[in-house]
Amino acid sequence: MPQTYTEKLEELQTAFNNYLTDAVAALTNDNQTFENEQLSRKEYLSTYVTGVLKNARADVQAQFIDFVDVVNALAIAEGAEKYAALKQKINTYVRHYVAQARLRIKKRDETS
Repeated sequence: MPQTYTEKLEELQTAFNNYLTDAVAALTNDNQTFENEQLSRKEYLSTYVTGVLKNARADVQAQFIDFVDVVNALAIAEGAEKYAALKQKINTYVRHYVAQARLRIKKRDETS
């Protein structure tokens, strides 16, 4: 079963707890906001404010970029080999989600 984004964040926090707690906590918080907006969007009786989801997505993206900056700074300060596995895992996640996004776009284009 594929891991959710939240489960992946928890795994990263466990693996690198001493160094990345604040960054992972911020990502987790913004991801939870994003997921909550996604759920409320699916509920027909809920009121949906246009732009909330877009803003939540932008916040998650900004937090992710901050997280990557922290990891890169730590890699420079403490040695790249210490963070190589984390960077590889992050790159794997990003490649996976980019591939999924491209597939969704391709399917959407084929149906239009």
